[in-house]
Amino acid sequence: MKSFKKYFSTFVHTGLAISVLFSLSSCKDDEDENPPRITIESPFENQTFSSTDTIEASAVITDNEQITSVELEILDLEFNQVGTKRSYPASGSTFSFGQLFPVGAPELSTGDYYLAFRANDGRNVGSAFVKIRINAIPRELEGVLVLTSQDNQSYLYYREEGENEFEIEHNFFSDAVGGGLNYRQNIFATAGGEAGNADFFETDEFSIVNSLPGFGNIGLPFYLSITFDDDLEQFIVTQRDGRIRVLDKSAFALIGFDGLVNHLPLKVFGNQDGYFLCEKEIDGPIYSLTFYSFQGLLLDNYPVAGEVKGVFDLSLNEKFVWVDDPEGLELRVLNVSTEFLSLPYERIGSRLSDVIRTGNNAFIISTSEGLLRYNYSNGGTVIFNSSAPEGELFFDDLNQLIYLVSGQEATIYGMNGSELGGFSFPREIVYVGFDYNR
Repeated sequence: MKSFKKYFSTFVHTGLAISVLFSLSSCKDDEDENPPRITIESPFENQTFSSTDTIEASAVITDNEQITSVELEILDLEFNQVGTKRSYPASGSTFSFGQLFPVGAPELSTGDYYLAFRANDGRNVGSAFVKIRINAIPRELEGVLVLTSQDNQSYLYYREEGENEFEIEHNFFSDAVGGGLNYRQNIFATAGGEAGNADFFETDEFSIVNSLPGFGNIGLPFYLSITFDDDLEQFIVTQRDGRIRVLDKSAFALIGFDGLVNHLPLKVFGNQDGYFLCEKEIDGPIYSLTFYSFQGLLLDNYPVAGEVKGVFDLSLNEKFVWVDDPEGLELRVLNVSTEFLSLPYERIGSRLSDVIRTGNNAFIISTSEGLLRYNYSNGGTVIFNSSAPEGELFFDDLNQLIYLVSGQEATIYGMNGSELGGFSFPREIVYVGFDYNR
């Protein structure tokens, strides 16, 4: 009887302990069901903006868990997304959020809209809305900027909209590897490979607002690429030593992080979730598509068969990935959740030079067979212009014009594939930028 009481007592205490653990776990689960709470501080109700304005968006966000990200988007009065949507990193259980959010929707008509704040804690999403009024101001192209470079001399040209001729705006010592134009803050960036620095110019007088020293040598370029991401509003620079530098829209340093060891970070593709990089072995043929957080932490590494030419959003968890496979260009669809790279499209024997997105699921690709148009929705490919040379593509999305750069020549195409003109310079064309009013 004494032994039974002992075991019964042990069973009761064990049962109580398990019950307490289940109770605590249940409480924890209940707590996890609570979405973040958002108190909007700015803008105020019914505040008026133009379609080219930047909104000062601020809020205090609280949660019983760690807040991971905040999203802003513009909705119509039926809560349909009609404008820009952007995601920002966040941390902590109490977070003071503040960002400058460009309306960036020239197609909107004058009327009332909602600015939506959404906070994510990794499991739940909390939302808050403030009604604003937007007065439509159409976006306009003010001019086209062209960067050329040869024999360590680079030239910047500018052609005002409606004019026929380009004017020299600036020349400097550099073998420019690329460029990036922030037309909202009027800052242009370029970087030298074997010669020259990474320089950031204001575009009124082309005076330097920031400069990063270059350490290139003959045959060993230091800077590999430089771009400006319109959605993230960030300048991104890659270096031969594997370092990636990110600067804000005003060309002030944000973060720096290292890519894979013994790899060259060839190009960065900004994304609402972080940074995708195309990296290549220094002493080998292997390419990788890597994914880094906004803090520069390596999140994943995906093997690819060649150089990645473009990464674009398909859905929340899926990305279009265009790859120049030596055996034939590929379109991969990356599922970030499952880490699976499917292959919906390939073109055996054709090489990929560049790709631009012209619609939700539509792309123009520069290939060894000319310019092709691909539509993911129906999986179809049509010849866009078979006589077009291989080259780099730049897209004037406002006027729906495609600029193909090959060497010293640039050809302009309409959306039906017809040639609409072009221009040439005595040096290699490195970059074409479109200077919109906002």
